[in-house]
Amino acid sequence: MYGKGELNPQSAPPPGGITREQWAAISGAVLGLALLSKIGLIALLPVPLVALGLYVVRNTQHALRNWRQLILAALIIYGLALLIAGWWYIRNWQLYGDPLAWREWQALTGAGRVTPTLGDFVGDMIGMFGL
Repeated sequence: MYGKGELNPQSAPPPGGITREQWAAISGAVLGLALLSKIGLIALLPVPLVALGLYVVRNTQHALRNWRQLILAALIIYGLALLIAGWWYIRNWQLYGDPLAWREWQALTGAGRVTPTLGDFVGDMIGMFGL
């Protein structure tokens, strides 16, 4: 049973509420923007799929319908993320031969440089933040 204030996952969305497809589109847009903002956020790629899988596992009463919803939601999420951020990775692949532009990043950050000391860190903090 569901207590007061809890949502029944099998119930229809409330009038004027957000549907599952709309949530998937929002998730896809957020994932796409995250992939554009920082390369390390590529680690977020499996998170929506894990969340959708957990939803299916928790709601096994209508397994076939849930699998269809999972596939539709995954297509919406990853398709929208690809539309938003995919062009950047394709561009990198065409320019650098690597979708992540890893070699260029290493060249800019000085891969192989000496590890900073505590004094270097304090000096950087004073320079950046005036501490």
